[in-house]
Amino acid sequence: MIKSYFGYFSRKPVQEEILWFKKNQSITGYASDDGFIVINPFSTLNKKEIAAVCINEALRLFMRDHKINPKIKLTKKQTNFFMGTAYEGKIIETKQTIVARIIAGDPSAQDVTLTQRMVANEICRLAVKNAKK
Repeated sequence: MIKSYFGYFSRKPVQEEILWFKKNQSITGYASDDGFIVINPFSTLNKKEIAAVCINEALRLFMRDHKINPKIKLTKKQTNFFMGTAYEGKIIETKQTIVARIIAGDPSAQDVTLTQRMVANEICRLAVKNAKK
């Protein structure tokens, strides 16, 4: 049975993505432009960790599809963590990834605030509700 994450599904990477993942093996997965979760085929994650990546990427797809700009403030530590990455200078995408990482239990969300956790939980409830439709 194919598992849905908030109504989103994973797919195997295409050749171009395989080549990209091979060069970027620290990236465990991503939310593709065609609306799927794509897991790095070179990843050494176990099933539980892969499920967490799927939750993270599905929430990012949900927020992207519904144009959700999380109403959170980033901490200095969070802002510094994303310096020099693809997220640098992309405030909405950074907020979305923080929210998704909070829900997925990813410690790279850094020093999560109570407000961030509350907003993340509300967005998660919206994603669950949306997936039931």
